[in-house]
Amino acid sequence: MKQIIMDAMTIIHLSKITLLRSLVEKMEVVIPRKVFKESVKDSLRRYNDALITDALIREGKIMILDANIDGIKEIERFGMTGGEAEVVALYREGKYDAIASDDDVVRENRTLLNLKVISPRL
Repeated sequence: MKQIIMDAMTIIHLSKITLLRSLVEKMEVVIPRKVFKESVKDSLRRYNDALITDALIREGKIMILDANIDGIKEIERFGMTGGEAEVVALYREGKYDAIASDDDVVRENRTLLNLKVISPRL
């Protein structure tokens, strides 16, 4: 099964348009801890999409992983911060098929960092 790492906005938007549940049935979805904080933990009481994502995490359909600190620091040199830096750091470990991100800085660095990025804008 394909493995994909997602940033916060991708998780939020897919949840809002009710595609996230379908997606997790077809591939393994991974999010870094900071993406969990940005898209779920900080939003649970305010947004329904956070409830959907939280339920999928509790069901074991979305995995939360910690990125390597040294990997994050290296990625931050390219102007990425927060959840996006963790997404790219995890991807560079070589275990994942693609990154789903709408972040401009991630997309701008995709060739330089050899990233396979799935995005609504390329």
